[in-house]
Amino acid sequence: ETTIRGLKSLSNIARQTPDQLDTCPPGSVGRLLGRHIRNLRSQVARTACLAAGDVFSSQARCIDQ
Repeated sequence: ETTIRGLKSLSNIARQTPDQLDTCPPGSVGRLLGRHIRNLRSQVARTACLAAGDVFSSQARCIDQ
């Protein structure tokens, strides 16, 4: 429950204020998402996949600029 709320918050941050993700140490968000994507609870894995997509999309926009 707490994990899912945190992943949804990360997804919202990635969509609304992607520049905030730049303050995280490099690779930490990717490692966190990777660990939760491999989670055996399907709801956690699904939420982590959606959050990873949002993070990747926001980072791709930053790269394009």
